[in-house]
Amino acid sequence: MRYYIIICENIERLLFWRHGMEAKIKDEIGDNSPSEIAELTLDNVRTSAIAGLTDEFSNLVKLSMVNVGLTSLEKFPKLGKLEQLELGDNKLSEGLDHLHGCPLINTLSLVGNRISSVDQLKPLAKLEKLRNVDLFGCPVTNQLEYRDQVFQLLPNLHLLDGMDREGKEAQESSDEDDEEDYDDDDKDDEDDEPGLSYLQKELGDSDESEQDYDPDGEAADEEEDEPSDDEDPEDDEHGQSSSGIKKRRLMPPQEEDESSSD
Repeated sequence: MRYYIIICENIERLLFWRHGMEAKIKDEIGDNSPSEIAELTLDNVRTSAIAGLTDEFSNLVKLSMVNVGLTSLEKFPKLGKLEQLELGDNKLSEGLDHLHGCPLINTLSLVGNRISSVDQLKPLAKLEKLRNVDLFGCPVTNQLEYRDQVFQLLPNLHLLDGMDREGKEAQESSDEDDEEDYDDDDKDDEDDEPGLSYLQKELGDSDESEQDYDPDGEAADEEEDEPSDDEDPEDDEHGQSSSGIKKRRLMPPQEEDESSSD
């Protein structure tokens, strides 16, 4: 009876290892269809081959299969929108050409795999969008001029093992930084536009100008300058009043004629 229990446990374990990835995928997607999934995590599922992951995951952007036990990428699906792929702590040494069906991959982690030569990385040269590769813990990292060879093999690569071509660590960049840059641009645009205080000032200046310009006031000033009919200004010897020419213009035409006749 004891031996029977042990055998059943081993059979169950083998079945779990064989169908573990399929079961994990079903648990992860739930009632959703594969085409609705954008991110899928299948870490720590014990299997040696890919199972249950198909081309139906057409909108998958991020896929993680860390510490799964993969020895091959055979049957890796064509995922046209996949950008980030985590394959760390597996047993991969070759077969990276199976990733050619995922042309948009820009970040690839192969940490802790069995890649021992740069030649095994040659299939990655066809991934033109690839910008970030992590091979930390792989035997190939112990070779002399390993970094120079990889950057030469992958001319579009920006980061290798978290460092750029000059060996400088990459500055952490996130979506928050992008949002801050976007906010700064918005602030600059706002600074270019007139502010509330500026508008208030303009309105105040226009009000003052309207107050300065008073047609009734100008008319009143002119009336003060003109003599009234009751006033009798004294004329000088040339017939002009002390107030000037304006007062002479107010002299009745008849008086001018009488003075000329005398």
